[in-house]
Amino acid sequence: MADYPEKRRIYIRLYIKRMKKMEKDFGFETSKKDRNIHLIGAVLLTLVLIFCWIFQKEADIFPDSATYISMSIHREPGYPLFLAFIRLLVGEGNYLFAVVWFQVVLACYCSISFIREITKQFNVHGLEILLLYVLLLIFWFLPKFFGGGNPTAYPFTILTEGITYSIFFLYYKYLVMSVCNRDKKFWIISLLFAALLSFIRTGLMFTIVATFIVGICVVFCGCGIVKRIVSAGLLVICSFLILYLAEHFSFFSLTGRWMSHTYGPVTAMSNVLYVADKEDSALFENADLKAIFMETYNVMEEEGWRYVDLDSSDIVRRGEHIAACHDLIKFSSFDFVVNNYLEEKHVYQIDAQIEKDRIAGELCKTLFVKHYKRWLDVYISLAYQGFIRSVAGSPRQKIMRIYSFLVALMFFVGVLYYRRNRKMLGLALVTAMLIVGNISSTSLVIMCLNRYMMYNIPIFYSTIIVMWLCRKELEN
Repeated sequence: MADYPEKRRIYIRLYIKRMKKMEKDFGFETSKKDRNIHLIGAVLLTLVLIFCWIFQKEADIFPDSATYISMSIHREPGYPLFLAFIRLLVGEGNYLFAVVWFQVVLACYCSISFIREITKQFNVHGLEILLLYVLLLIFWFLPKFFGGGNPTAYPFTILTEGITYSIFFLYYKYLVMSVCNRDKKFWIISLLFAALLSFIRTGLMFTIVATFIVGICVVFCGCGIVKRIVSAGLLVICSFLILYLAEHFSFFSLTGRWMSHTYGPVTAMSNVLYVADKEDSALFENADLKAIFMETYNVMEEEGWRYVDLDSSDIVRRGEHIAACHDLIKFSSFDFVVNNYLEEKHVYQIDAQIEKDRIAGELCKTLFVKHYKRWLDVYISLAYQGFIRSVAGSPRQKIMRIYSFLVALMFFVGVLYYRRNRKMLGLALVTAMLIVGNISSTSLVIMCLNRYMMYNIPIFYSTIIVMWLCRKELEN
């Protein structure tokens, strides 16, 4: 019994050692001041989001919302399955209200988790922590400042962005942690979040590619280049395989068909049809394809939805013109013509959607070979729009374009300034890679709308804030 006090002291020391390790691993601040500031920021963010939602009272419904609610085969299955799960839990009556509550709570949790990890990794302390909370608070209500029919905040909407923005914060957090700590566990978690994002929205598949690049360049850097590619590549291939099986099983359970979501080829075709000429009908040997192209093109010519209808080389006007024409070409021209064609052939429902994708793919493949230079001009115009929207919101005002280049220059100067700081350089390069990946992949198939580019805004400005706050530490 005489040894009992000594054993107790040993157990206490071991407990304290373990708690310190937990603080290091999970980012629990040892400073009471930092804990209080995090608490103030978290409460402020949460209360503002919740009170704004209570004040609004009902979910924002948009034209795209109906396709998610009805589980349309045009849509990726992730978000419709989420809606169906909530409906199963709470019943048909008021389930959209429950959906938004879940999205608001998810937004609060992911925002706080993101800020806590960033401040821990880069030693941001004191009142400076509140800058990041204010940034995310502005981010959530940014859509309202874009004007038009934008929602108050996307967590209040029945759209994929209701959950993908929040999940993107978690993905970005773990990707940055994997770079800063060269930790395979964090890298695998980020890859899982990238796969989840891609399951909800195919346009976010660039996150898987970005994770693969990080794996090769940083996480598996202790191996030879071949082993890096193989190690990271096998895990990425597994994520694509899981995505493929999850999507196909989802649609098999809904339709009895082993298929993925439809309409993707039609979306990609729209920008290619935009650059076509009337004489291109001669490129089609198949009489049906030629007739469909001519009827579609005639509508485009009559309405002014063509590349040649804009007599301007201005990159901004070019981007605005194709962005305005994109959906019109799909819905009011191509869809109208092809639906009539398929009705005449007595092809309906799922078979009609699959056939529509096949026709769009054939048109796209034939026209792209001839007009790839025009298409590249359109692509650059859309990417330029995406760049402006990633940092300034609107490319229309000249002052916003100037501001975009100035803030991008400031970011680049920050990268050069921290070129010898591995963690800070890693943060900046991961941010730049994700922004470029989002812009370039979105511009391939569609226009860079604000809601597609909003993923870039919080990671861009949080990186700038962290670089600015940590400058003195580097100097010392």
